[in-house]
Amino acid sequence: MKAVILVGGLGTRLLPLTESVPKPMLYFNGKPILQHQIERLRVYGITNIIICTYHLSKIIEDYFKNGRAFGVSITYSREEFPLGTSGALLNAKDVIGSNSFILLYGDLLIEIDFSKFIGFHIEKNGIGTLVLHQSSHPYDSDILEVDKSQKIVKFLGKPKKGQKFTNLANAGVYCFKPTIFKYLPQGKSMLDKEIIPKIISSGESLYAYLTDEKVMDLGTRDRYQSAKSNGE
Repeated sequence: MKAVILVGGLGTRLLPLTESVPKPMLYFNGKPILQHQIERLRVYGITNIIICTYHLSKIIEDYFKNGRAFGVSITYSREEFPLGTSGALLNAKDVIGSNSFILLYGDLLIEIDFSKFIGFHIEKNGIGTLVLHQSSHPYDSDILEVDKSQKIVKFLGKPKKGQKFTNLANAGVYCFKPTIFKYLPQGKSMLDKEIIPKIISSGESLYAYLTDEKVMDLGTRDRYQSAKSNGE
């Protein structure tokens, strides 16, 4: 199974740290966040990796090159202009191929057992599986509702203060069948805000992999600096 990592974002919430460094290349415990992800995937035998780049892509490509030094094989899918998360995914369609694949956002620290995650995805046999977890920052996370079979039934988005909700947040880790591509429009679009709600409303099956394994979003300056300070 291939893994796709989205790293094309501008990292504006991390400024000024990302003025000259793409956010997946910010260091945590002695190495870039993106390297932590690649090493985690490699542990589970996922060594065919596609990195979707745009902002400061040369820095990423110069560091990782073809991936051989890190025990993996890396292919780059480059955006000529910002395409958003699902636009970047569609741009990589030809190199992803015709099998299910893992998708990660490039600003995450993860300690997921990918064998269990992939096994769950295969067992449920939906178009896709999302990792959902209890978020430490739910008001800045997309919240979803699931039924007893762990099928996702509602996309709530970011809750408002005082609103009652179950804290099941989208962690930014997915497993998709290639049939996901039929839902992705040409041009710029966002996977979490536009495509996931569209799939849910279509009646197609998306499932939630519920876990307390570490998935830390380091996409804001406060969260990144707090994680570094605490050595999490």
